[in-house]
This record gives sequence, structure tokens and C-alpha cells, in this order.
Amino acid sequence: MSAENTVYNLNHDWDNEIKRLKIQHDFFREMAGGKDLPAAVWAHVKELEAPKIADVGTGTGIWATELAAQLPEATVIDGYDFDVKKFPDPKTLPKNVTLQFGDIFKPFPPDINGKYDVVHVRFLVFALKKDDWLVAVKNLRKLVAPGGFLFWEETGPYSWASSPWSEAYYEWVKLESEVGNKLGRDPLAPVRLPSQFKEAGFADVEENIFAMLRLSSTTPVDGQPGLLIMAQSLTGLVENGVLKGKYTKDDVRKLVDRTSEDVRNGTAINANLHWTWGRKTV
Repeated sequence: MSAENTVYNLNHDWDNEIKRLKIQHDFFREMAGGKDLPAAVWAHVKELEAPKIADVGTGTGIWATELAAQLPEATVIDGYDFDVKKFPDPKTLPKNVTLQFGDIFKPFPPDINGKYDVVHVRFLVFALKKDDWLVAVKNLRKLVAPGGFLFWEETGPYSWASSPWSEAYYEWVKLESEVGNKLGRDPLAPVRLPSQFKEAGFADVEENIFAMLRLSSTTPVDGQPGLLIMAQSLTGLVENGVLKGKYTKDDVRKLVDRTSEDVRNGTAINANLHWTWGRKTV
């Protein structure tokens, strides 16, 4: 993500944002069966004595940190993000994990081109405009070593739903759709990712899709990432003026409270998690 990109609206209220990122990480990891990488990517990593891995859009570095515990000490994991304020104290990180500034919209330094056996990226749907996705895939491909993988985890508004119906939740989904169109986001993201991987030159492109509905139906309200994203996104849209004259922070609180009450009464929230990966052959 880039600091110059104004589409992203989740960077505010740091305590809630850090809490959201942790809950989101744990929830989506459970959705994927407790796995961090697809089997084909894991097999490639396990073949290497000292794999080099990049985590782009690393946030707090939680994915990089947890992965490091599962791999040899010789592994190198570099996290990149434009928002370095989210980075924890370097002293708290594993010795083989380094977090640093990186902008997904711009070419990375030439000295790291072709460095990484795996490049991982996830959850940029709030940060990218429609035409940014292919640009990002092409920029990330440059980081991948021959024979290595790009692995992207993503969700998208096309899959946001509830069962049974929650009027409050759909009010938010409708609003996010309208705002997304206004900001130039892709309403079908991340459905296009496999074709964008192929267009960027990746081979052996595969996809796996996980649905949230079952896990949401058994998760307490305060552990629901959908509700946390809803609150964080709407509050950000109020603060940056996108919803000026339409919503106030009090309106946001009431809408989140209504949706939360529906969840307490049995409504499950859905979002699909897409895993997309491909190999760089040359």
C-alpha cells in the first residue's frame, strides 16, 4: 500500500486497529484450517535449507512472526508496509524477521528483485483501486525468485452476506458498495486475481476459497472480524469526510450495535477468503 493512496480508510484509532488485525489474523487462519500456506507452497519452502520469504502489507508482522516459529532459524522473513507505525518494537521480533517500509504500487529496490522464494500478501481490498491489482501483481512478481511463489490471501465485498437476513448488516454492505464505486475499488475483487496472476506471467496458478459462515455462527460477537471491520471502516469514512452529511460517529455506533445484536440473536456473517497462488518459472 502507498501513503499516497487515499482509498484506504482503516488507519485510525490505533488500539482498535491493532486489536482488529490480531482477531482478523486468528479468525481467517482458523477458516483456512490452521494453515499459513497452501500445500504446494509449503512443499517448496520445506525443500530449502534457508528459505527467503517476503510478507507485503505486513501490518503488525503477525503472519511473519508466527511463520518464523515453524521454520529453521536460517530462514529470512522480511515484512514490508508503507505504514511503519504499526510495526512492533524490533526487539520483540524473532531474530530472522525484519520489518521495513515498502510501497506495493512502486517498484521495489533492484537489489531485492528475485530474492524471495515466497512472496505473501493479504487483505488489500480496502487499499486498491480497480486498476491497481494487476500493477501490484506485476510489482510483486519482480521480487519472486525463479521457481518461487506469489501467494495472495484476500476477501471481497461480492461475498459479504448474512444468514438469516440482517437489515443493519446489509445497510453497511450497501453503503460500502456505494463508497467503493465512488473511490474506484473493484466490486469483483478478488475474483479476478487468478487471471491477473496469469496475465503477469505466473504459471501453475491455483485458487482455494473458504467461506466464513460456519465459523461466524459459532464465534462470539467480540471475536467477529466482520463487525470490527464494519466499525473501523465506517468510522474512517466519517473521519475522512466521505460520509459527510450522511453519517456521524454516533450513527456508526448505532448501526454496529444493531448488527451486533442480530449476531447475538443467531445471524451469521459471511465473507469468502480467497487463496490465490502461482509459480514464477523464469
